[in-house]
Amino acid sequence: MVNRIHLPAAAEVEDTTYEENTTYQKEALILKKRSWKDINSAGRQKAVLAASLVLALAFPGIAAAAPAQTLPLGSIGASAVPTPREGNLLVPLRSAAESLGALVVWNNQEQSVRVSKGETVFSFKIGQDQVQVNGRDIRIERKTELVNGLTMVPLSLIRESLGVSSLNWDGSSVVPDKADLSSQAAVYFYNLLHGNAARLLATSSSALKAVMTEERAASLGERLRPLLGDQAGQISSRTEENAVHTSVIMRYAAKLPGLPLEVTVRFNKVGQVDDMNFSNETGPASAHQPAAYDRTELYAEREVVIGEGAFALPGTLTVPKGEGNFPAVVLVHGSGPNDRDGTFGGSKPFKDLAAGLAARGIAVLRYEKVTQEHTAKVSANAKFTLWDETGVDALKAVALLKKTAGIDASKIFIAGHSLGGYAAPLILKADQAGDIKGAIILSAPSENLNDVVAKQQQHALQLMLDTKQPAELIAQQEQAVAIGKQLAELIHNPEYSLDNLPSQFPLGNPYWWFEQRDYQPALLARDQKTPLLILQGENDWQVSLKQLKGWKETLKDRGNVEYKSYPLVNHLLSEYDGVSIGLEYDNPSNVSLKIIEDIEQWVKKQ
Repeated sequence: MVNRIHLPAAAEVEDTTYEENTTYQKEALILKKRSWKDINSAGRQKAVLAASLVLALAFPGIAAAAPAQTLPLGSIGASAVPTPREGNLLVPLRSAAESLGALVVWNNQEQSVRVSKGETVFSFKIGQDQVQVNGRDIRIERKTELVNGLTMVPLSLIRESLGVSSLNWDGSSVVPDKADLSSQAAVYFYNLLHGNAARLLATSSSALKAVMTEERAASLGERLRPLLGDQAGQISSRTEENAVHTSVIMRYAAKLPGLPLEVTVRFNKVGQVDDMNFSNETGPASAHQPAAYDRTELYAEREVVIGEGAFALPGTLTVPKGEGNFPAVVLVHGSGPNDRDGTFGGSKPFKDLAAGLAARGIAVLRYEKVTQEHTAKVSANAKFTLWDETGVDALKAVALLKKTAGIDASKIFIAGHSLGGYAAPLILKADQAGDIKGAIILSAPSENLNDVVAKQQQHALQLMLDTKQPAELIAQQEQAVAIGKQLAELIHNPEYSLDNLPSQFPLGNPYWWFEQRDYQPALLARDQKTPLLILQGENDWQVSLKQLKGWKETLKDRGNVEYKSYPLVNHLLSEYDGVSIGLEYDNPSNVSLKIIEDIEQWVKKQ
């Protein structure tokens, strides 16, 4: 069963206040500061656990079955490791195998060991030179031994059984080949869990070293260890590459059954660890399917880089085929660590928008969000703001388009979804050169976010009651309503300010919230001149029609603003024939064709 928590948006920054928040501790869940589209998702909920993002809450303990047992993490200190012998090198099995992501289980009664990693399983008894690997008996070069309570095995057994062809031993730890990023990532995570700060720093980039201090690494390891407990076996590993990083994504069995921990270690182009991210998934989502309007023969895509230096972002520029200067749209994310496609559950709204618009003669630039690509480094900024989250990179993307061949530099637009639309007036204000021709606001609040949160949660509760949802969901939503009220009360309390933040805060970094306490997007837009297209789904429980009415009322004296609403469209910009409360988010969906067509018509007439 999927765990569901209804939380409002928040900045993706370090939070140290959850540890003392007993309300959340009672839930015993791993939470992520959700984006507007993430809130209330029924399925593939991801919870970022890094010190960069959230506190990893402790799960109830799970008793180990006798007589087999797994020794606790960190039970083998460097001082306890015997010196490996010359010749056919013997190394301590547990530290060597676990550092590569394997799960080691010792059976004291039988004096045997079982090691597993992914689909590979090997086992043996102490004092024998025969090992069973995936059901086959294999003879090894030396007998296994028990020395000072530690199981010693030939290093060649680790290499061959775990598929690490190039592996050395430096006297206290395995050393994978520098080109073997999968093994490097596993070892990095192992060192993080075990507080081996010196080894972490030795393989980290200068940008990561600036934020990953020994104290910070120790704190992060302490947060992660309760999640894994003694069940730290790697389930799978895969590698993904973009223009900025090569990422190794590993899944580990977590302490609570059914909640694997996904560990992402990002390497820069010279093989140094440059960032990391952690998440939990409570269930699979249905795969996104290309929309009927996604005609790949009409456009081409290429990888680009937005900005430079420590926070450069990989992106995709989708351009119509043919010659000519094309108008272009920059897509601006909602809150949360979103990828360039805006992936959530069975939807990829940014990918759909890019494909649909490019097939109609409009180029689209989308990119990984900074909180997605540079999670750990971003977290070091205790004063991370809405502008840092959305505006900085949006303007960099606009600047990139201005100098891109085939793009009409006089017709560059931004399209912000949810929090990205909420921030659109801020982006327009910062566009002093007037490079942005117009802005498209998709399902975004018109009033201050602090006020919206409480209303949003109350609205969600009423929808749940109206649709007769299970008592468990209603109870969770009632708690979310209480949290929303608490949030608003704290932020509006005149005793607190940016210089005097509350020590106890229910959601995220209080600086992010207090910095924008007086920000009213519609009021800021009222005095601006840039054309706006404001689109809203009428079936959107997260940003209700009241917010569209707020835009209309505040901007009633402006003449270059257009509005559209869509009866069936939910917060993911797709049509849903039912009352949306997020239960449908895991199903495959596409951005409504009507939205694509309305954006096309508006852009082309500007």
